[in-house]
Amino acid sequence: MNKEFIKETIRYLIVGIITTIVSILLLLIFYNVCGIEENISNIFSNVITIIVAYILNRMVVFKSKDDNVLVESLRFAGSRAIVVIIDIILFFILTKIIISDFSLFSYTIDHILIIKIIVNVVVIVLNYIFSKVFVFKNTKNAWFFHTFIVKFA
Repeated sequence: MNKEFIKETIRYLIVGIITTIVSILLLLIFYNVCGIEENISNIFSNVITIIVAYILNRMVVFKSKDDNVLVESLRFAGSRAIVVIIDIILFFILTKIIISDFSLFSYTIDHILIIKIIVNVVVIVLNYIFSKVFVFKNTKNAWFFHTFIVKFA
């Protein structure tokens, strides 16, 4: 792996952390402050986070110079829609399995927060792969994922 791929991956992880925090904060605000049902709160959180993620990924991670922002943003939204469906399904399943809060060092941790963190780990990995292969595919190092997918698919 070359230096640019490593730098890009680090930028992606930083942006992923930022968007994860945005997603979690929005979920908690919609759920705890606004009183919206947990799964609906998760959907609202995801929609807003996709917009933030596109802007940050285009500008910071992949440094896209694609003049056709509409096509690129639609590819991004489409790939994220697939991942959001996975997110919603995992979130729904885990909210049915994990139904109580956790205690850690005398602190109670909301089970919704734990579920969102677990789901976001899966989401970050899938989003990076989709962004690299389908959305910002004209950026450097796309060959890495194309080669990986061809070899192992």
